[in-house]
Amino acid sequence: MGVGARDSASAVARAPRPFLSRLCSTPLWRTPAKPLILILAVEALCVTCLVAANVKWGADGSDIANFCLILVLSAVFAEVGNRVEVLRRYLSSPNDVFISPTSVWLIAGVLALPLGLAALVPVALGVHTLIRDRRARASKAYRIVYSTSTDVLGCIGASLIFHSLVGTRPFGFDVALMLSPPSAQWLLTG
Repeated sequence: MGVGARDSASAVARAPRPFLSRLCSTPLWRTPAKPLILILAVEALCVTCLVAANVKWGADGSDIANFCLILVLSAVFAEVGNRVEVLRRYLSSPNDVFISPTSVWLIAGVLALPLGLAALVPVALGVHTLIRDRRARASKAYRIVYSTSTDVLGCIGASLIFHSLVGTRPFGFDVALMLSPPSAQWLLTG
C-alpha cells in the first residue's frame, strides 16, 4: 500500500457526512416513533399558538419595557445561581427529574404582561438556558426545546385564564408584581 492510497483512505474517512445522515444520528431522531410524534406535535402547536398570540394581542411600550425587565432580572438571577445549578446537575443521576427555577419568571410574565409577550417569556428564557447549558454541555438541546414548548403552552393557558377572570392587569405598578414571585421564592427557600 503506497503513501497515496493511505492519504486517499484517510481523506475519505474525514469527508463530511451528508446532512441527512448527520440529522438522523442526532438523539432526537433516535427517539422511538410515538414519543417523537408527541414531541414534534407539541412543538408545532407551540409555534402556532405563539404566532397567533403575538398577531392577535399586541403590546405597547410599557409592556415591552416590562418584558425586557423580566428578561434582564431572570438572566441575572440565572447567572448568579449558575454554580449551584451546575453542581446540582453534576451530583444528580442522569434519570433524575430536574426542576427549573424559571417558573417564577413565567408566573411574573403571565401576571404582568399581555398574552403575546407572556408567551415570549419562556422562549427567551429557553434560549438563555440553551446557551448556558451548551456552554456547560449539561443537557440535550431537544429536551430544552421541548420543555420550552410546554412552558409556552402553559403560559398561554395561564394568561388566557388569568386575563379572562381579571379582565386586565389588576395592578398599576407592574414592577412590584414582577418581583413578587422571585421574592416569595427567596423568602421560602432562604
